[in-house]
Amino acid sequence: MTMDSKYKVAIEGLYEELEALAEQSKQIKGAINTLTVRSGGTPPFTDLEQAQSARGGSILPDQFFGLPFMTAVKAYLRLKGRAAPAKEIFDALKSGGYEFSGDEKVHWRGFTINMSKNKGAFVYVKPSDSWGLPEFYPGYKAKKEKKGEEIDETENESEDTTNEEAPVNSNEETEA
Repeated sequence: MTMDSKYKVAIEGLYEELEALAEQSKQIKGAINTLTVRSGGTPPFTDLEQAQSARGGSILPDQFFGLPFMTAVKAYLRLKGRAAPAKEIFDALKSGGYEFSGDEKVHWRGFTINMSKNKGAFVYVKPSDSWGLPEFYPGYKAKKEKKGEEIDETENESEDTTNEEAPVNSNEETEA
């Protein structure tokens, strides 16, 4: 083995280590962003969107074509890897070929109605006015309504005030 090939092997090993560290860094930054948003702040790491775009590419013109509404929204949020404002989700679905029903003038209204009707499948992040997936928030416990009064599912657990202002997630519907 020549000296050049030894260097190449070492360099390849270092590149693999660098990729693993970059992925770990992205995960930590994502966690910091999530906690910052949940506490009412603005995510400090904006480079995560660019990294995810590079990984997943841009949205294809037919990426959401033919998908049911909830499936398309979930797919976009998973691609994004974090919560997003309703307008951003709407624009992404349109650019990805999702077919909204009705006249183009009522597409936004239909979108917001669909998001509201499917609150059980999404988490409304009030401080950032965004929608995310429950899987993004492992400690999140949804509140349920029972005949006009709220029942907190965490009542019997030790007191945790992290979700005091969490929205009521009711009207859970399945995908069509």
